[in-house]
Amino acid sequence: LTSSLQRIRTLAVQPSTGTMSSSDQAALQKEVAQQIQEVNGIASQTTYNGTNILDGSAGIVGFQVGANVGQTINLDLSKSMSAASLGSGSLA
Repeated sequence: LTSSLQRIRTLAVQPSTGTMSSSDQAALQKEVAQQIQEVNGIASQTTYNGTNILDGSAGIVGFQVGANVGQTINLDLSKSMSAASLGSGSLA
């Protein structure tokens, strides 16, 4: 997920130099679309113990972090990690 988001950021900065042709920009946009598709695939398919943890459907999940009763932490997984939720979009 991180590498795809970093690649999208890198691609988004490249056109700011003003030296890219329209075909180069179209190629960048195509790669951005592929990276967004990858982010969405990861968000929709990543599971832990049978629970999808990145699509926002898991809600608040408790994890046992210690040997004793009550040694838990709760993690709010109610937000989707899709490209739209993360604010990633087109270069246009």
